[in-house]
Amino acid sequence: MQLKIEEPPKGFTVSKKDNDTLRIVHTRTGMGCMNTFLSVWLGIWTIFCIWLLYDFFTGGSVEGEPPPSPWLVVIFWFFEFLVAGLLIFLFFCKKQFLFSAEELVMETQILGLRNRQIIPRQTITHITQIKDGGEDDDSFPSWGLLVEGPKPGRLIYRQPPEVSSWLGNVVARWAGVEFSEHSDYKAVLQRLQKKQNTASIKRHGDRK
Repeated sequence: MQLKIEEPPKGFTVSKKDNDTLRIVHTRTGMGCMNTFLSVWLGIWTIFCIWLLYDFFTGGSVEGEPPPSPWLVVIFWFFEFLVAGLLIFLFFCKKQFLFSAEELVMETQILGLRNRQIIPRQTITHITQIKDGGEDDDSFPSWGLLVEGPKPGRLIYRQPPEVSSWLGNVVARWAGVEFSEHSDYKAVLQRLQKKQNTASIKRHGDRK
């Protein structure tokens, strides 16, 4: 298929799978500050978790002090695995987008694990770039890409703005819909919820 595409930002590769299918592969390269922060945090946290576990099994390393609560040990190790899993995603996640005449196939791969999602072209009504990081207690500004339709879903998230901006233009041009940039995530969710409620009320009224 013929689709006009500008020079992609770092992390993207564009190729043809066959005459009718365009392939775009994205490997995460951005959000370096967050990756560095989480890596350092995890290293320090791991040392403390190991010490806490040792203290628990040895009955307390400080004389006269009871060993730590098992719940405290579980909570600390829970956050250990949670952040470790997030870092694995940030460093090793790869997404492949296959554009054909009728559908967009998105494949997410992480260390051999694969998830596949199919989005029919005619169901897409709008493409929106959303700010999904950098608000409230989150100090790492980032942007994602939302596909609007009967079942809204995100194509990418927690990325520098140029990543979702470039891919958003490609998807919108392929689907023949509008692309909105720099949208507030909460406002978009409220708008989508309002649309779903209106559609639900309409379907209920038609049944009557």
